[in-house]
Amino acid sequence: MSAFIRRAVVALAFSLPGFGPALRAQGTEAPITFDRAGLIPVITRSYADRLGLRPPGWRVGGDYRDVRVLKGDADQYVLVVQRAEGQAERMPLSAEQFESLRLEVETRVSVLADGGAGGAAASAAPAAPASTNPGPTAAPATASGVTGATTSAAVSTAAAAPGAASAGGAAPAGAPAATSGAMAKPAAGDAAYAYRAEEPSKPAGNDFARNQFVLGAALYGPLAAALVEDGPTATAAYIATVAATYFAVVRPAREGKFTTAQNRLATGMAVGGALAGASLAYTLGLGDANKPLVKDKGMLGFALAGALAGAFTGTVLGQPMTDAEAEGLNFGAGAGLLFAGGILAATKGETAKGDARLVGGIALAGLATGAFIGHEYVSRVPYTVTTGDLTGLASPALIGMMAGLTIARPTASSSVTAAAALTTVGMAAGLLAGDWFFVRRWDMTPEQGWMLNLGTIAGAAVMTTPFLLGGQKDAGVLFGAATAGGLLGAWGITQLSNFAPGTMRARPASRAGRVAERGPVQVDLGEALMAASGVPGRHALVSIRF
Repeated sequence: MSAFIRRAVVALAFSLPGFGPALRAQGTEAPITFDRAGLIPVITRSYADRLGLRPPGWRVGGDYRDVRVLKGDADQYVLVVQRAEGQAERMPLSAEQFESLRLEVETRVSVLADGGAGGAAASAAPAAPASTNPGPTAAPATASGVTGATTSAAVSTAAAAPGAASAGGAAPAGAPAATSGAMAKPAAGDAAYAYRAEEPSKPAGNDFARNQFVLGAALYGPLAAALVEDGPTATAAYIATVAATYFAVVRPAREGKFTTAQNRLATGMAVGGALAGASLAYTLGLGDANKPLVKDKGMLGFALAGALAGAFTGTVLGQPMTDAEAEGLNFGAGAGLLFAGGILAATKGETAKGDARLVGGIALAGLATGAFIGHEYVSRVPYTVTTGDLTGLASPALIGMMAGLTIARPTASSSVTAAAALTTVGMAAGLLAGDWFFVRRWDMTPEQGWMLNLGTIAGAAVMTTPFLLGGQKDAGVLFGAATAGGLLGAWGITQLSNFAPGTMRARPASRAGRVAERGPVQVDLGEALMAASGVPGRHALVSIRF
């Protein structure tokens, strides 16, 4: 009878909602490591702090001793948090959330392996207590040597990179045991959200030929045709230019000779080159701002030459770049042009229209400066910047510009100078906020970046429509509603989308070679800025090679 009662109790327990599945899941859960190399079975509180793990990827908060991870059926994961008071908490994770966390842990460990003064550093991994550690033990500590005779004057911020070795190779006190070199370059995950800061660009295939064909039809061809007065000759010039563009790129594109980074950069620099060529013509006095654009032969000729030169230069420069570096150069050039126009309008107002040389020079300087800053931004910051992050930066920039126009309340009779100044300041504030709240926090795909932009535009349109239908003509009210709607739209997209947590990254290996090629003494302003802003790590301010 007692056996029958025990079976009945067990059957009843398994029939209760949530209780049976929980018991079954616990019965099949197995401990795994936080890395693919099998070296990090547990993360203690101090090790998490030294790695710089933070939300949203690191979901554990409060006071705790250590965290382990268990894998159950159907790719379900559980973080087991041992609290300081002795109780254990279970935090379920989806497969995507765990893979993103695993990538972040591996990437931050690789920062410790690759960072440090003079290139000497240790890759840190915690050693679990002997009585409770279910996974493999860590390998003996290793540190990479310094290649070449180089000395650096460096500073360490208050929150120094955990586990980074000093010039003599000694790790800071309290650093956990180091892993072997296998952790220096963790393998990227199979999922689409797994990003690597140094992932090489993939072949572009026919996309390169398609983009250049579109540019030939929409940019090169019209510019070539506009240089010819006679109608039939202009038509022939257009057709010849489009055909020449297509046949020049279709075969090498099909053979896979161009990467996606080359495609992005060649496309962006073709458009930017046309603008730069036109700006150069005005700067040199070869363009006439009083003529219609289709009649200004000097400006059109320079624009066509600039477009073709930009496409060629982008193809050459983009070959060693990652996709994000190419996109950063394009994004920076566009932002630089907007900043240049805003600064010019804020200082000169409507009178700037009469000075073609000034307009051309400022536009050219804005394009070149912005492109340089955009590339350096992607290459030098210690966190991963994806192409989707750059695409999504347009959202906070637009919100900032609308906020500036809300304050300016422009009217037909108001000053252009004040509106331009506030709009430019708003765009700068928006980009800074976007870097802080979006780029550092998440790693977005290009599709997610476009979703963020579309959400911002849709939110602004929805909030503004009632005021427009009601006959509201106050620009301050309209732009204020658009700003509020844009913020709500952007926030809504962040809540609806599964953005991957932002990751840190190791410094590209090619950076040291680039510094060495510049000369025996190199002052790194980028490192100085990061040190001044408190970015964790050791920052080489002056490097001397002998």
